[in-house]
Amino acid sequence: MLDDFQLLRPWFLAVIPTLLYVLWKLTKGSQEHNPWSKIVAPHLARFMVAAPGQMNPASGKKWLERKRLVLGLIFIGYIIAMIGPTLWQKPAMGVDAKPQLMFVLDQSLSMLVTDVKPSRAKRANFLIQDVLAKAPDSAAGIISYAGSAHPMVPLTTTHGILEQT
Repeated sequence: MLDDFQLLRPWFLAVIPTLLYVLWKLTKGSQEHNPWSKIVAPHLARFMVAAPGQMNPASGKKWLERKRLVLGLIFIGYIIAMIGPTLWQKPAMGVDAKPQLMFVLDQSLSMLVTDVKPSRAKRANFLIQDVLAKAPDSAAGIISYAGSAHPMVPLTTTHGILEQT
C-alpha cells in the first residue's frame, strides 16, 4: 500500500523554509517589542507601555501561544494540500495507455519477387504477426500503397482481421 504513495506536486516542499521564516518573524516580532513603544514618547513610555517581561501572563503569553499554534497548523495544512499526497494517481483524461500501431505495406510488384524465401510480401505478413504477438493489447491498422496510399484496415483491436490480410 505504501509502495503506491506518491506526491503529485513535490516541488511545493521548497515553500516550507519560507513559511517557517514567516512564522518565526511573526512570533519574534511580537515578543521583542510593543508597537506602541515607537509611537509614545520615551519619557511617557515607561508609564504607558509594558515591557515584554511585565506583560500579563494570563492574556499576553497565552494569546501568543495560541496564535503561534494556529498559524503553524494552518501552514502545515497548506503545505500538505499543496504537495498533494495520494495513494493512486488517475490517468490524465484523453490519454490512452494502450499503444496504437499502424503498418504501412508496399503492395507494388517488387514485393512478389522471390529473392527472399518465401516472398517479400509473405515476410512482411510474418513481421506484422510477430509485432502483434508482442503487443496483444494494442490497436493496429494497415495502410497499403502502390503508387498511392490507401487505408486497408482501420485501427482495430481485433488482430485476427489483420492476420487475414
